[in-house]
This record gives sequence, structure tokens and C-alpha cells, in this order.
Amino acid sequence: MEDNNGNLWYQTENGFYIYNHATNKIEKKISVQSRWMDLVTIDSAQRVWMFNPNSGFSFYSISSRELKTI
Repeated sequence: MEDNNGNLWYQTENGFYIYNHATNKIEKKISVQSRWMDLVTIDSAQRVWMFNPNSGFSFYSISSRELKTI
């Protein structure tokens, strides 16, 4: 998925990464404990939403760099 800055978000078994369009580099953004975390969407508030069947929904705020589970 692409955020408002043109960065591409993707998932591996080790967490979530972005391809930073401005620097032409790959950066690790979010480490996850479960291999069953799926990247769902990026909303208009620039939150990256994820889902895990055991823990439910979480989001990562791109601006504050905080991960929250709801």
C-alpha cells in the first residue's frame, strides 16, 4: 500500500517495512510478534491498520510513530 508521502508499505514475517520514495531506501517500521498480522489499509489520518486473529485490530500512526491495539 502507498501512504500520502508516496512510500510503499509491505509485510514480511519479521514485521512491516516501507520503501521510502524520497531516499530510495527500505526502512523497517513495525516489528510484530505474530506472523499472522495482516496489513489492512492506510486511512485518511495516515494510520496503518493491521489485523491479528488473536489480538484484533491495531494501528500505527505514521506521524507519532506509535502502535496501538484496540
